[in-house]
Amino acid sequence: MADERNIPGFPEMSTWPAHAIRPFQVIDADQWRCGGSYVSVVDATNECFDIGFDSALGRLFFGATHEREESTAWVRIGSELEVEIFTILELALSDSRWPWLSDVVARAKHWSGLPQPSPARLSP
Repeated sequence: MADERNIPGFPEMSTWPAHAIRPFQVIDADQWRCGGSYVSVVDATNECFDIGFDSALGRLFFGATHEREESTAWVRIGSELEVEIFTILELALSDSRWPWLSDVVARAKHWSGLPQPSPARLSP
């Protein structure tokens, strides 16, 4: 059965680019006034990868800082890439530079159908 949450006509990713080398670390995060946000992640070689959350639903996308950029690819729900991105993001939730990130990650998890953190975890 096809995943009906796909966005027809838009590219998707389910794995990291072949040249990405673990481990990954969040080095930056920011929010757009329109409601979207993104994080910049570096790999072991210091190559940067942008991962964003769309402004409407909070769905994960890869390769851009805003969902309207041409380089945007949606992260396939239930994919290895999605699971690993959420693991990386969970490690960044305690960083005081991005107190809003907990809510953004919870919203993205809701869209993906992954288990939600407890409400206490979402409080600053």
